[in-house]
Amino acid sequence: MGIYVDRKGNVYVGDLGKNRIVKYLANNQGIQVIGQGEIGNPSSVYVDEDGDGALY
Repeated sequence: MGIYVDRKGNVYVGDLGKNRIVKYLANNQGIQVIGQGEIGNPSSVYVDEDGDGALY
């Protein structure tokens, strides 16, 4: 399971079982699901914070 924390305090977690990435928003403001069932085994997560915010 990959985990990434960005500069704003958002936490990105690779959900291997559901093939997606879950973004937990800073300060318990909710969650955002990225790639609902479309990302094959996201074992690592990286966000390009200096560029366009792309998720790798």
